[in-house]
Amino acid sequence: MANEGVNETDILEQILNETGLEDLIQALPIDIYIPIKTLILILKTIGIVFLIYLIFLLISTIMAIKKNIRIKHIYKKVDEIDKKLDKLVKEEETKEHKPEKHKEKTKKK
Repeated sequence: MANEGVNETDILEQILNETGLEDLIQALPIDIYIPIKTLILILKTIGIVFLIYLIFLLISTIMAIKKNIRIKHIYKKVDEIDKKLDKLVKEEETKEHKPEKHKEKTKKK
């Protein structure tokens, strides 16, 4: 092999040499060796796609968590505003009823 630097094939061959599988694979006929090499390439591709999917899943999960935190914060603010509005409405209702009672008392005199 030409020494063009470290590439995937060299790494794979090193792994196979260290595990002793290289002898087994080289002992296979060329008819079987080529499909195995293709299968290894397909498995690498599937692994890369799976890693990309995991990264995407992790990022989308983080984004969903942030979105839920924002929604909870907004819900709390809306709830506070609702309570304040209810309080203001009750104050207005009591102000409206008090003058009417006062007017009724003045009419009875």
